[in-house]
Amino acid sequence: MIWNLYSKELKRGIKYLLIWATVLVILTITTMSMFPYIKDAGESMSSIMNMMPPAMLKAFGIDANMFTSIIGLYNTYYGFYLVLLMGIYSGTNGATIISKEQRVKTAEFLMTKPITRGQVYFTKMMVLFTLLALIFTIQVCFAYLGVKIFGEVNVNWSVFRTMHIHGLGLLVFFTALGVFISMLVKRKVNFMGVIVGVVFGSYFIDAISKAVSQVKWLGYISPNHYLDFNIFAPGFELRVVNLAVFLLMSLALIVASYFIFKKKDINT
Repeated sequence: MIWNLYSKELKRGIKYLLIWATVLVILTITTMSMFPYIKDAGESMSSIMNMMPPAMLKAFGIDANMFTSIIGLYNTYYGFYLVLLMGIYSGTNGATIISKEQRVKTAEFLMTKPITRGQVYFTKMMVLFTLLALIFTIQVCFAYLGVKIFGEVNVNWSVFRTMHIHGLGLLVFFTALGVFISMLVKRKVNFMGVIVGVVFGSYFIDAISKAVSQVKWLGYISPNHYLDFNIFAPGFELRVVNLAVFLLMSLALIVASYFIFKKKDINT
């Protein structure tokens, strides 16, 4: 690994990370702070939910029990807002970590230094996953603080841990997928739209498959189907096998991207 390049790239990514982390922290704390008021209005909220179509509730993982515990409330927002936002952040980072050198016209300068493409690639991957680890840790820490401040005395920390591990598995996959997508595209493009489509598409395909039994099979093509966040679903538990498969798939995407990068023409 090239430490000078690692340090430089990490500094370049910190500002972008802080912007996204601020948004995530605000959403997390805002969600947690609503719990005392929602808990007091539990019966009224349950009545409103009873008026909503059951298919919609199932699609978005909403359950009447979400009003009785802070983990239940947080879980609903975590699976929809927070994981999607972090997925967009990490996927976009993955797609641009190497391709941005072409966009800002520094690829030729970087590649003419006495370093190999392999060194450049693996240094940038270290930066990429360092940034992912940082934003994920920040979000989890503030979620923990929110639960401690606004939550009840008895909290199911096992469920809290499981939903975050599932979230991390998805984020690693979307990050690796972003890198792979960037290797397949030759021309310089704005990857934000592509990644938003992939992340949101994955979520809504899974949601539709849960809401409409006739298209339940659609869920099998969505990564979200295999690492669920619905803590109210029967048999919710840590899916170790699914996590292992996703990590292996992510590693395969990173390795495949490396071999493509080694042979790819770098346009400047």
